[in-house]
Amino acid sequence: MQVIGAWNAADIMRRTAEANRVTDGLGAAAVSLAAERGLTNGWLARPPAEAERPALTRLREEGDRRLDAALAALRPEEAVSRARDALDAGRRDLASLRQRVDRVLAGSADPDLAAAWFPAATAVIVREQALFDAVRAGISGSVPGTIHHGLDVKRALWDAGEFAGRERGRLNAAIAGRQPLAVEQVRAIASLAGRVEAAMAQARASGPALGAEVRDALAAVARRLEAFEATRAAVVRAGSAREPYPVTAEEWFRQASEVIAEVDRARVAATASLGAIVAAESRASETWLLAALAILAGAAAAVGGGALMLVRGVTGPLARMVEAMRRLTAGDLAVAVPAASPRSEIGAMAAAMAQLRDGLARAAALEEEAAAARLGAEAQRRAALRELADRFEGAVGGVLAAVTAASSEMEATARGMTEIAGRTADQSTGVAAAAEEASSNVATVAAAAGQLGASVDEIGHRVGASAEMARRSAGAAGETARLVHDLRQGATEQTVAAIAGIAGEIGEISAASTAIAAAVEEEGAATREIVRTIAEAAKGTDEVTGNIVRVAGAADETGAAASQVLSAASELSRQSEHLRGEVGRFLATVRAA
Repeated sequence: MQVIGAWNAADIMRRTAEANRVTDGLGAAAVSLAAERGLTNGWLARPPAEAERPALTRLREEGDRRLDAALAALRPEEAVSRARDALDAGRRDLASLRQRVDRVLAGSADPDLAAAWFPAATAVIVREQALFDAVRAGISGSVPGTIHHGLDVKRALWDAGEFAGRERGRLNAAIAGRQPLAVEQVRAIASLAGRVEAAMAQARASGPALGAEVRDALAAVARRLEAFEATRAAVVRAGSAREPYPVTAEEWFRQASEVIAEVDRARVAATASLGAIVAAESRASETWLLAALAILAGAAAAVGGGALMLVRGVTGPLARMVEAMRRLTAGDLAVAVPAASPRSEIGAMAAAMAQLRDGLARAAALEEEAAAARLGAEAQRRAALRELADRFEGAVGGVLAAVTAASSEMEATARGMTEIAGRTADQSTGVAAAAEEASSNVATVAAAAGQLGASVDEIGHRVGASAEMARRSAGAAGETARLVHDLRQGATEQTVAAIAGIAGEIGEISAASTAIAAAVEEEGAATREIVRTIAEAAKGTDEVTGNIVRVAGAADETGAAASQVLSAASELSRQSEHLRGEVGRFLATVRAA
């Protein structure tokens, strides 16, 4: 805190020194501009001789040079910048008026210039004073009271010189133009004189704080004003009385300028005294700053020594520890833990880090073992799945193959059954027709038997035909029995027995016909036997006809059943193929797992 306070005090003194120089330059520029204002005001009333004009040029150049130097040293503060902008605007207006002044002095006419010139020049001086106040405000709250008194003296002397300069300029124009003073002009001049006296009183009030030189300068100003008062009073009295002025314009301007110059010398003395005070304060601040810096340097050295010890004893090991931790975090489990005293905090950190490293190493080893175990278990699982798939494929594949083959065989058998059933129906129809014909022939034989005596030859012929028909029926019955045997998987036991009965009856018919043929030759002895046998044959023929009809119906039913079996066999074949595809995809999925 002491270093900061000393630094702030030194900085304030530097800013105060700058403000003292800037305000001195502003005041000097204002003195030059005031002289230009008064001289120009008189020359506008009465143009000067050619030899006198360079004096005006020198005043302009001197005033501009002093003002530019002061402006260059300004700090870029907000209030200062606003005041400077206003001053720059006034200077631009003044530059335009200077050109008009030069044209008038060269012989041109400009009747409005005299009324515009004096207020414009005065406005520039007032803005210079506003800039003085803005610069002072930037340091007013931070400097000692002596410096404030010095700035008060400078500002008061500037006011005194400015008011005296306004009086000089106005009376210079009146004397040069031999113009009397109106009542308002007399009052204005009296007001200016009073303001000069008030400003000097303020300067004398604050002057003792600046030392003897300033007091002496202020006393000299008072004497000059007192001596000049007689001339001033005589000029005002003559102007107000409309009498000739007691002095020429040149003499008036010279005497008034000497008074203003005395005021300006007092201002310069105040500036010098204030500068000495600021320099002394600056040296004190710098001494304080150096002492504070020395203390700070000692403290810094102590802190540096402690820091060096800290770096060597703590920071260095800590940095190595951080590096080791970084490597450990990166996965370097072989990193060496920095050695440190076990009784220090760094040592405790090192021990904890070693435990952490060992724990991580054990965890890594366990992880590797677990990974290896997982890989082995995964391999075993895959092998077991493949083995299971192979066994499943062997078992289910065989079943599927058998089902597929059986369905194919069943489909073929059903198709054969359908064809056989059709042929059986056709054969049964033929057998039925033959049986009908046999029955008709037997009836004919029976009728003929009643007339044995009349037509034995006809009976023999009919019996032969019956025998031939019986043989054909026996053959057809045998074929029917063979076909029905082929349909043994679809026909019923009743159908088989009926067909066997048909065969037996037909055999009996054949035997009876043969006996009839033999008996015809013995017509007389066996006529009654023939009649009885023929009657039985007719009965058997009727039974054969009924059985054949039933065989035809059974054959039709067998054909329908065979068609259903064929449809079921086809569907079973399709389902077995679909099952084979699903089993194949399942096995592929299992093997890929």
